[in-house]
Amino acid sequence: MKRSILVLFMILFSCVYAEAGLWTTIDVPDAYATTVYSISGENIVGTYAPDVSGGTHGFAYDGTDWTYIDAPGATYTWVYGIEGSTMVGSYDDASGSHGYVVPEPCTLLLFGLGAVMMRKTR
Repeated sequence: MKRSILVLFMILFSCVYAEAGLWTTIDVPDAYATTVYSISGENIVGTYAPDVSGGTHGFAYDGTDWTYIDAPGATYTWVYGIEGSTMVGSYDDASGSHGYVVPEPCTLLLFGLGAVMMRKTR
């Protein structure tokens, strides 16, 4: 009986907590619509539509900076998940729909710079 009362109290507290306005709204600046799909630490990822005409783009947000993500040649890009610095999602291009797994953009930049520097030293 005591356990049932405790569970009921916890459920009621959760509802009051949620209704107390303790939600954090995430809106990509100047976007028509924003959908958040995943969070890992301080990193939040999802998809946004810049206007009502359609087309989506991925985003990553660390609480301060927005990073916009578009697969090369894509008409639509979605970012569904993040774990550490690796993002997963899908995109559409002229040849169809594809899935992807990539390190987050800062890591990609570091990999790219490292490859350029290695090439110059050879």
